[in-house]
Amino acid sequence: MTPPVVLVAGSGVPAAGVSTQLATLATRTRTGVLNTFCAKGLFRFDDPAHLGTIGLQRDDLALAGVDTPRGARVVAVGVDDAEIPGGIPSHWERVDPHDLDGLRLPVNEVFAPRPELYGALAAVCGPRYGDDSVPLSPVRAAGDLAASLPDGAVVAANAGLVGFWLGRTFPTRHPGSVRLPVRATDDVVGEVLRSSDASTAVVVVCGVGDPVPDVGARRGSVVVEHWSPSGPQMSAHERVRRLDEAWRCGGVHHLEVGVALEDIGELVAVAGPVTAWGLALG
Repeated sequence: MTPPVVLVAGSGVPAAGVSTQLATLATRTRTGVLNTFCAKGLFRFDDPAHLGTIGLQRDDLALAGVDTPRGARVVAVGVDDAEIPGGIPSHWERVDPHDLDGLRLPVNEVFAPRPELYGALAAVCGPRYGDDSVPLSPVRAAGDLAASLPDGAVVAANAGLVGFWLGRTFPTRHPGSVRLPVRATDDVVGEVLRSSDASTAVVVVCGVGDPVPDVGARRGSVVVEHWSPSGPQMSAHERVRRLDEAWRCGGVHHLEVGVALEDIGELVAVAGPVTAWGLALG
């Protein structure tokens, strides 16, 4: 019996401009796709091809069923070793994003069920998207941010707790709507600010101790949102109102909001310590 195929999409996929090509291949063959935290947004969060995000916590690969060569054939497309703490497993096949045309996959009748990782995280995070507690749950903060984004807007964060929460819980609705760094030393925030034109609204999310970018001279709409447990304590509705007002006014805005950034205990219980970017938290 031919083993099932799982695609793993990494940062090289959007960088090569083949996100649509990979998504089309996966949809045509009904092949599930895991994305690393640097390749979020290949699919909407509710697309059956979307199997979840990996590379953020110690047990991600085991819970996704791709840590050992015991079942699925794993094909990694454009995955950098730094996107998988501990490196890419030796049994994964590596495919250059520019070589997708040569990748032959069996056509499945239906998509395979989502892995244990997806369900276990959904059980923890799902209720938090409607959590009204103050300071805000990071899950609620990430979900409301995704829902309030103008069309074409980009959310960016550098390595740290904010980056972890966005990588784990930001429900992508549009391809390319969230950007996270491959390595802790990468300044993806600066890259997004430099590469985005004035018509692109940008949200930069900063956590405690994160460097705050200089956005004063940038044209267009930029919101720098500061998340910290000690930030202004406000309801989720008030926070969304402030975001909406910033979009209406345009220009540059610095918004502070109380977010329980360090509340990672339930996620650690599911998938182990946070290991992305060498954080070793939990």
